[in-house]
Amino acid sequence: MYTDTWEEWLGPEDELVSLLNDDLTKFCDVVVNDKQSWDKVIEDTVNYLKKFTPYDDGEDCYFSPNSAVWQAAYVWQLVELYDSKELSIPPQLSAQLYWFKKGNWPCSYTRNSNGEEIEDYIIL
Repeated sequence: MYTDTWEEWLGPEDELVSLLNDDLTKFCDVVVNDKQSWDKVIEDTVNYLKKFTPYDDGEDCYFSPNSAVWQAAYVWQLVELYDSKELSIPPQLSAQLYWFKKGNWPCSYTRNSNGEEIEDYIIL
């Protein structure tokens, strides 16, 4: 399902957005051993990606472009980390990466989905 504007995003406290973010945290727990190094990699990735959106350093995760950039950074780096450790990449990460590579933001799961398929996302 597609949405047209940043303003249509339901926000980080929406149940399906929160579930997506919880899954990203679970995937981190599997492969991230050094939190300090991970945080630095994510920060560097955010600094690179934010030029592709109307990211605002003065805003927080409730500002949808900022949330999109942070999610993209996590997905991109988690895929890299899983791959470098020769672990199977979770289908949720592969599906989100698919949308990011197309220039879209998979901003939420759709109702009654688990994020394993590309159709399982609300796309901005």
